[in-house]
Amino acid sequence: MSTMGNNEGNVDDTLKQRGSIYGNYGDVCGARVEIMSVLKNHHNNVNGTEMPDHIAMGFSDVVLKLVRAAGKPEYSDSWHDLAGYATLMEREANEQDS
Repeated sequence: MSTMGNNEGNVDDTLKQRGSIYGNYGDVCGARVEIMSVLKNHHNNVNGTEMPDHIAMGFSDVVLKLVRAAGKPEYSDSWHDLAGYATLMEREANEQDS
């Protein structure tokens, strides 16, 4: 049985558990920074403007889940969270398009 989403115990226990699943926090952050840089540069090249903050935040959430899923693809909650963030971004895009 997976212990994902289990926030019982102290913070140190939670951090150890998450680190054992997703890897080193610094490495995860480094990957996110690299991916976000690519996405922001692409947005700028296509649109000639900086990526709006609310879009960058949405991408940042998605990128976090992608990086985590890449580390442990067998943990379904990362995929579930990714689908949730993508749905929120879709709803936001539909609202902006109206």
